Amino acid sequence: MSIYLLGSVCCIGILLAAILLPLSFGAIAEEQLGFGKSRISGRVSFDKLYHPGYWRNGPNNIFTKVNRHIHTVEVKRSNAWTCPEDAETGDCKQNPNSQEVGQTVYTTCTINFRITPTKESVQMAYEKYQFDDSRVRQQVVSLATENSKETPQNYTAAQIFAAVNDDNPQVVVNVEHLGKEISNFGYELVDVVVEEINMDDAAQAKFLLQDLKRYDDDLVKKQWLATQEKQITEQEVTEIRNLKVEQVREIQGQVVALETRLDSDLEAYRRAVDVNSTLYLIEMYKEVFPTVDNMEIAEMAATTTYMDQLISVGTSSGVETIFMDKESNRLYTQNLG
Repeated sequence: MSIYLLGSVCCIGILLAAILLPLSFGAIAEEQLGFGKSRISGRVSFDKLYHPGYWRNGPNNIFTKVNRHIHTVEVKRSNAWTCPEDAETGDCKQNPNSQEVGQTVYTTCTINFRITPTKESVQMAYEKYQFDDSRVRQQVVSLATENSKETPQNYTAAQIFAAVNDDNPQVVVNVEHLGKEISNFGYELVDVVVEEINMDDAAQAKFLLQDLKRYDDDLVKKQWLATQEKQITEQEVTEIRNLKVEQVREIQGQVVALETRLDSDLEAYRRAVDVNSTLYLIEMYKEVFPTVDNMEIAEMAATTTYMDQLISVGTSSGVETIFMDKESNRLYTQNLG
């Protein structure tokens, strides 16, 4: 009897081991992350984050799993107002009045996101949405749609089109702000791909009209600047010409004044020489003829000076002989001794 009971117990143990052994291990697929979860209570343990692989979790535990790969959602034709454009700078108008509105643009973009592979973020994702991918995707679409309606209000239509051509989605969806909002439930933004920005026909016509008007205004402004520059240039040329005439006249006046002063100085020097030579001549006559009175000395000096002038004129004119009458030659023929 004892041998029979012992054999029965061994068989039951082997049978239970064969049944429970597979239940002691669990698998996390390559695209998944997970936490341990009790089979009985349904309580999730956040003590350890399980990565892809086979794990021993015991017969009473299973795994609750979440997809760790990139999720993709699409925001289709999200409409938004752009900022009114400043006519002078072309930038977003800072304080538009109630009558000033921008353009209506329609944005289609793709949002790529995934769960952040840290224990804290995965725990946050479970606590917020219990790893329900459909709810997470719906929330991301809602946040991206709201973002794509608010962000374009800070930019003009021209700035938006120019930025998207440069592969910059920041003017359509604020990537930094959207990333912070998604991180609040344990996910991270991978990228934003703008697929389309469009306007309806009326908005396109209005945008084209504004562009043409701005182009015309810019053309008129440049023509006005060119005319003003031409006037300034002509005025400067006239001023240069007037300055040239003034400087020429000033130089000519200085030359005339200098010539006049030199002539005056030369005449003064000549007269001073004549006076000095006459004084020296008188002194010489006084020494040579001490008995002759002053009147005769003066007459002799005047006659000598006169003769010198005649000789000078005759020499310059080619005259070799000068004839004098008796009266004029009196001083040279009479005895002054």
